[in-house]
Amino acid sequence: MTVLLYLVVDVSGSTVRRGFHGGVVRALPGIVGDLERTGGDDAWLSMITYSTEAAVLIPLTRARDVQVLPAPRAGGFSSLAAALRLLVGTVGSDAALLRADGLTAPEPTVLVVADGLPTDRDEDVLAARDAIEADLHLALPADVPALAAAGLRGTRHPLTLGTPEEVAASVCDAARRAVR
Repeated sequence: MTVLLYLVVDVSGSTVRRGFHGGVVRALPGIVGDLERTGGDDAWLSMITYSTEAAVLIPLTRARDVQVLPAPRAGGFSSLAAALRLLVGTVGSDAALLRADGLTAPEPTVLVVADGLPTDRDEDVLAARDAIEADLHLALPADVPALAAAGLRGTRHPLTLGTPEEVAASVCDAARRAVR
């Protein structure tokens, strides 16, 4: 089974609190290992981070070939809209590259990992969301209102904040559930 997992991770200034940033960094090796076990040679990973701007930190790569895991710096605002717009273009380009290599590009799974609500206008986030054709999952803390997340039309997974270890375990669990 081919698995395409796109991690979309908040690295805004607020993520340095409650173990979030350190926990996400600690979760990355576990996510890569779980992907390898789930999909073998057909497991792929990409990672997009967002703060005031969005960036691709890991271009789409077979999980087994991920050699260096980034440790992004925290800072800025939380522009989820920028991340979702970048995601749409990235997924489209990646699908074309996979097809050019003779591979099937299944519907991607997207896991957004955030410590709270974005700082964008709601309309901007929802417009960016409408352009996404993917199985969307959201790892969010319990203090993010369900109604605020509902417009993203994704499967919500609980995100435990606290120590980096607790956050890492929670992020890994959300990623496992997302790729089932």
